[in-house]
Amino acid sequence: MYAQSPHPAGSLQDYRTALYTAEQFKSFGIHAQISEYYPLLSVPIHRHLSIQLPLKGIKRLNLTESSIPGDSCTNNQDALPPYFGYSDSGNITASVIYVNYARPMDFQWLKDNNVTLEGKIALARYGSNFRGVKVMLAEQHKMVGVLIYSDPLDDGYAQGPVYPDGPWRPEGSFQRGSVQYNSIYGGDPLTPGFPSLPGEPYLSKEESKTIPHIPALPLSYGQARYILELLGGKKAPETWQGALKLDNGGYYVGDDEATVLNMDVAMDNSIGPIWDVIGTIEGTEEPDQMVLIGNHRDAWVCGAVDPSSASAVMLEIARGLGDLFKDGWKPRRTLIIASWDGEELGLLGSTEYAEDHAELLKKQAVAYVNVDNLVGPFVSSGGTPSIAKFLQETAQLIPGNPFYGVNVTESLYEQWVNQTAVRRSSLEVGADDRTLAPDHLIQFLGSGTDFTAFYQHLGIPSANLGYTIGSAMYGTYHSTMDSIPYVRTVGDPHYATHTTMAKCVDYSALHEAIRKFSSNAEVFQAHVSEFLQKTTTKKESRKYKAERHLWNEKLVSLERFLISDAGLPHRPWFKHMIFGPGFYEGYKGATFPGISDSIVFEDDSAAIQAHVDDVAAVINTAAAYFTSV
Repeated sequence: MYAQSPHPAGSLQDYRTALYTAEQFKSFGIHAQISEYYPLLSVPIHRHLSIQLPLKGIKRLNLTESSIPGDSCTNNQDALPPYFGYSDSGNITASVIYVNYARPMDFQWLKDNNVTLEGKIALARYGSNFRGVKVMLAEQHKMVGVLIYSDPLDDGYAQGPVYPDGPWRPEGSFQRGSVQYNSIYGGDPLTPGFPSLPGEPYLSKEESKTIPHIPALPLSYGQARYILELLGGKKAPETWQGALKLDNGGYYVGDDEATVLNMDVAMDNSIGPIWDVIGTIEGTEEPDQMVLIGNHRDAWVCGAVDPSSASAVMLEIARGLGDLFKDGWKPRRTLIIASWDGEELGLLGSTEYAEDHAELLKKQAVAYVNVDNLVGPFVSSGGTPSIAKFLQETAQLIPGNPFYGVNVTESLYEQWVNQTAVRRSSLEVGADDRTLAPDHLIQFLGSGTDFTAFYQHLGIPSANLGYTIGSAMYGTYHSTMDSIPYVRTVGDPHYATHTTMAKCVDYSALHEAIRKFSSNAEVFQAHVSEFLQKTTTKKESRKYKAERHLWNEKLVSLERFLISDAGLPHRPWFKHMIFGPGFYEGYKGATFPGISDSIVFEDDSAAIQAHVDDVAAVINTAAAYFTSV
């Protein structure tokens, strides 16, 4: 159902998938509710891009994605064309500058080498940071438009065979995406901190801090080649060279201003409905405590991997839970199974739900587990320190992923360890690559998917579970080629990754994790050891059951104590003082994000010290709470 046709957020087919999901939950015996929100949506009206060739007229570039024989999604007439959500409208003619990955260091190199940026169009390649950050930086440098293409070095033929012969991106594939400035805040650009519902305070588009004010377009590397081959001026540094074999002998910056483009983009950015589907199984022993499992449902096109691979797994988990529920089983704590809408445009559905139910969630939510992108053989998971140990313990209980069609003898944990060692060796990175000690398997949580509001805004312990093809995002990400034939042939041909993830998210394992929370808190290890000695008998006394509840509550409260009501100084929607997305990275997790922001924004020493003092106070308060008896 999900991946059979395009279903972007707010579309009729998206609504049909919401109805289908709710009907499935109900058929499993699970209470289901559809929650409707009204955020800013974004669809294209028209897009044109041409090169102004001296003496030769105009060369119009092809902004239509290639089709693949036998893959119906690649020629589906209902698919929206390649575009960037929340791009501004505009018709501009300007020379183009190649800006590499459009990172702060790239713009600094250009300025240091006297390259004029103001009034120019930026040509950037995907990778290293979030696409919205690329546009934000270009706008900050007074550039008037942005083109972003996928270089084959990063997710194309330099990585391996391209689709349909392999998993990597072919030259006619475009990566769509949102260019919202989501390192400032997530969710609806017009209602930060509030649910997007009638009666709530909406900002105007001009007041929003996360909507670009310049037009932007995605490009395939097949079309980007035509621009890159015309660029002159300074030759780009060696580290800026991609994998395209260009007639002009390499990648140039374009500061001779000889390559001129016309970029004409018209967007319909207007308020519309989205639909979250919320399934609920009431708990027995502690019904006022909630565990949430979520996955987004909307897709840029068909989205067989992103997100439908995880949507299918979620439905199977719901089916299994429903069968147990019908047989009389109930979880200790209330379980919420959420199908979010609008993730692709900017984490809309999950954020609006979190903001809508913020006070309830802060009081009752024990954990949030997100599932997304089940493709390839390599584990790619992140989590908070309070549940990291559980994730690894669960992996020790599950057989390794037989992705290649051959059963493996190692556990998923052993497979994960071996994969990580190979990855670090091949990429020449150490164990400090933003992963949690001591095993350095689990990534810091930054942003980029639906755990963000729960963890970064509300302080709920969270995990993000997924798989990947390799060091780069899989090659058909956000394209028409993210399709059922892609999954069946190269993405997960034996559906082994789907099956392995279903085992990971199985509620019995999650239930066990919640029961064991107290054993994971090293900060009060002595108290726990004493408590466990008292509870080795088969039946706990009422006194020690209450004590267990107390320690569980303390551990769950850990993340809440690391939240600042005032938020980070430069982006107050983000409230976690220890972990957050890097401001100019967007996805990757960073430690002490407020301090990093203060350095990036060159705050004076007094402002930096004030925030350092705030962080220290938060940590000291948390430590005092946990060491109290």
